[in-house]
Amino acid sequence: MIAVSRTSGTHVADYELFLERCPDALIYHTPSYHDVLSRICDTAEPVLLAAWRNNSITGAMTFFLKSGECGAVANASPYFGSHGDILIASDEPEPDMVADRLGREFADFCRRDGVAAANVVCHPLRPRFAALAEVYNFKKWDSRIGQISHLPEARSVAPLDLVLAGCHQKTRNLVRKGLRAGFAIEVSDKDCDWENLCRYHSLGMERIGGRAKLPHEFQSLRAALKSQCRLYVARKDGVFAGALLNLYFRDWIEYFTPVSVDAFRSEQVLSALIATAMCDALRDGSRVWNWGGTWSTQAGVYHFKKGWGAKDYPYDYCGAIWNENLASLSPDMLDAQFRYFYVLPYKR
Repeated sequence: MIAVSRTSGTHVADYELFLERCPDALIYHTPSYHDVLSRICDTAEPVLLAAWRNNSITGAMTFFLKSGECGAVANASPYFGSHGDILIASDEPEPDMVADRLGREFADFCRRDGVAAANVVCHPLRPRFAALAEVYNFKKWDSRIGQISHLPEARSVAPLDLVLAGCHQKTRNLVRKGLRAGFAIEVSDKDCDWENLCRYHSLGMERIGGRAKLPHEFQSLRAALKSQCRLYVARKDGVFAGALLNLYFRDWIEYFTPVSVDAFRSEQVLSALIATAMCDALRDGSRVWNWGGTWSTQAGVYHFKKGWGAKDYPYDYCGAIWNENLASLSPDMLDAQFRYFYVLPYKR
């Protein structure tokens, strides 16, 4: 017998036991990452839908609610495309039925509680919500190209040789150039290095017209994830040259925030940082390097990741809007009310 319940913060221990039985879980599904989102999204409310069998959670879906002038927006999950979606325990005998129950409960909750709009960022490898989105009157209204490099198992071969073997020739040449440049690369938790990460990330986003992560976002990641995030820093002659922030969960690595100082970009500091982090990943037994979602219009970014042997795993954003007044709001107005939340596609 399956019972689905809604909870806001209780049953954390039960949920963590459930994650241990869920090989599809990503860092985005963990309580520590939910803590990150609570810190970053401030007034947003975390909600857990849990499917119970024999007093144990056998399926779950977590989302966040954010209130605005036109009502609340539900996201699974908010913040730069964090994956939400439905998770099912590996020992659940009726996974499709449980996934359907959770999806329907999410859709019913949104309608019953007067949610103005909702969005689900689907799992890059095991999408469940998307399969029945139309049944719940959700639309696949946006998408990304997920790019993932599957790391080889560490053998007697040197880790760098294994990394290079998975790269295209141009990328191999850039890695070799970066490693010859003489950067001193280390994992750091120094305040000054986190400050430089934030500073040069902001400068880089300003250069390309993108949205930069703010200082409190990096502070939240550092405080809540602790050992689950790792900051690689490159220096040359003692000078900060670049950095790479990765997130870690099980055998997955999330490529999260890369930065390079202009003066060292041509020396391929970022290539040296990525190669070093990948070599460490092989030694640690990690198997999946997730480059994250890429827009179809980001040809340069797409080919950069492809050069590291990334394979394509497209995934959907599934959404619904119940209050059309949201559609009359400009992107700036939506951002002011629902920062970090995906409300609706700007081009509908």
